[in-house]
Amino acid sequence: MVSRHVVAGVEASRRLTAPVALLEQPIARLASTMRRDAERFVFGMEEA
Repeated sequence: MVSRHVVAGVEASRRLTAPVALLEQPIARLASTMRRDAERFVFGMEEA
């Protein structure tokens, strides 16, 4: 039998990780966009 403390701990951690998972996608998208802009900037500097 699983103790109530373990169940409560698992539920609390799940509640904490849910918003993090929601934030991860926009952050990854923003990071890839920034990387693309930085590469474009560097290539523009090299061509000039």
